[in-house]
Amino acid sequence: MVTSSTGNAFAYDIQLTINNASHSGVDRIAITVPGTFGAPTVTDVLVNGVSVSHTDNTSGNDISIDLASKLTSDARVTVLFNADAPTTQDLTGKDFTSTVDDMGSPDAPQSTTEGNGDGDAGDNNDWTVTTTDPVGASCDIDPAGTYIEAENYTSLVAGADTGTFTVESTQAGYNGTGYLISNNGDTGSPPDDMRADYTVNFTTTGTYYIWVRGYALDSSSDSVWIGLDGTEVGALNEGGTYNEWIWTNSLQTGVNTINIPTAGWYTINLWVRESSHKVDGIYITQDAGGIPGGTSIGIPETGGGGTPGTFTQRVTGDFNDAEQRASSTWGMDLTSSDLELHNSGGDGYVGMRWTGVSIPQGATIDDVRIQFHVDEIATESSQALTVTFRGEDADNASIFASTASDISNRTETTASVDWAIPTWVTVHDEGAAQLSADLSPIVQEIVDRGTWSSGNAMVIMIKAWSGTGRRTAEAYDGELSGASAPEITVDYTTGGAGTPVTVIDPSNCAGGPGITHFAIIHDGTGINCQAENITIEAHDSSHTLQTAYAGTLVLSTSTTHGSWSLVTGSGSLTSGARGNAVFGCAGPQGYFRRDHQHRRQQRRHDRAFDRGPGSRVCALRLQFPR
Repeated sequence: MVTSSTGNAFAYDIQLTINNASHSGVDRIAITVPGTFGAPTVTDVLVNGVSVSHTDNTSGNDISIDLASKLTSDARVTVLFNADAPTTQDLTGKDFTSTVDDMGSPDAPQSTTEGNGDGDAGDNNDWTVTTTDPVGASCDIDPAGTYIEAENYTSLVAGADTGTFTVESTQAGYNGTGYLISNNGDTGSPPDDMRADYTVNFTTTGTYYIWVRGYALDSSSDSVWIGLDGTEVGALNEGGTYNEWIWTNSLQTGVNTINIPTAGWYTINLWVRESSHKVDGIYITQDAGGIPGGTSIGIPETGGGGTPGTFTQRVTGDFNDAEQRASSTWGMDLTSSDLELHNSGGDGYVGMRWTGVSIPQGATIDDVRIQFHVDEIATESSQALTVTFRGEDADNASIFASTASDISNRTETTASVDWAIPTWVTVHDEGAAQLSADLSPIVQEIVDRGTWSSGNAMVIMIKAWSGTGRRTAEAYDGELSGASAPEITVDYTTGGAGTPVTVIDPSNCAGGPGITHFAIIHDGTGINCQAENITIEAHDSSHTLQTAYAGTLVLSTSTTHGSWSLVTGSGSLTSGARGNAVFGCAGPQGYFRRDHQHRRQQRRHDRAFDRGPGSRVCALRLQFPR
């Protein structure tokens, strides 16, 4: 608000309110001097009455000031400037369009008071307008791999034909909150059915590969169009796999890549192609490697997902399984026909060794089980028994020796696993009841040793029990001559497994393409209890109007009076009681009216904030009838 007007010299005050401590502050002030004035020349900038360092970027009638230091608390900024005035009248109290901004990321919420805010009677005519910048997560594409839930689209755009996308959640196995399913599709090119848009920010140029996690019932429901910025590049299908979720970049037609020539915001597109096709997610990467995650299930992983492997082996040889007696001598039994999984009868510890373990150093261990074979049944076979497994913390475990305490003297892994053994019922059973708990933590610790090598030997030991039960398993020297010895199976993955990709949500991007703040524009007539036209605009960092906003504006007045009305444009307006309203922007411009409902001049307070991406203009009509 102009707070002093002497000839061609003006002082314009802006009262700042920084209402979110998580933001870094305000360091840009913009004032648009009406076109009826001559071009302004800034002479000084004051903060709370003290001259401050600044950079003047004024151009034409647009004053733009960058402060050398950010304002991190409430402050009054005064911009002094000269401009040829249209008349010689006193212009004190005149409102110009003004905005404040944080040039950092994220931007600070903007609050501009048209007035000097000094608390005197003149402040009854002040306006306070507040906007909050779009709040959301980053939508930057990570070249190593980025995952997008299909239901988290920026927008759905109807096509000329009848095909549509809808969000469902009935097919088991999806990620997130649901998936997109196609209805009434056709295979004509270019696609003319509904399109799902995902507006994202590419920070790295180059070629990107597009994958989808899809589900097809048959060959007539197994494809979806893909594209960039409204132009299709190809169609992906499930490659002949039906009735299961699968990651695919198999081509139906065209290509499965997009090219990003310059960094910036782009829109990934899906179009309806065949009916009943389901899309759970989209994966974007510059890695030309294998299937994301190495699996058809779940959110992908970086590094092409890695290569799965399995090592399976029974204990082989007399000295590769052993028992250690629980007595004063701790003697070793290297040729027993069975392994006593209990702490009674004199048998204390059990050890098992496998040779030639072909698992690379540092591999990700996914699952480890030992399969036992029932040697005998006793009364205690149905009683509770829990055993504790540990590994030998060694690069290449040696065979068991006759030396006393050879098992108990071996260095243990930190990792341990308990197994509550089910009841064993029948001799020679070798099934689920005899399959151990997952011993992955133990084997992971062993293969993570810096000097572990594929092909080394590994020892697993049982050195603790609880319960009154006993289970007796066949040893290598049992009656089946090694065919029923304990068998270990290790499932593992090498190369890139276990590192989640970047996950982004284009339905909740911070700012969207170019938007940094909102501006509220009004002519000041509302201070006299007259109808007031108000425009809310989305701007980029250079205060250029953005025209693609499709979010929600929430409006209120500090006096809890007034009503809002849509004068022209498209969108849905809900005007509630006490000056509140919600407007869903749906067209290039909306225009509103607010009606005053009180008899005194008071400060009006209007707030607007974004709940979605984009940047469409919204205009309001504000009136307070008497």
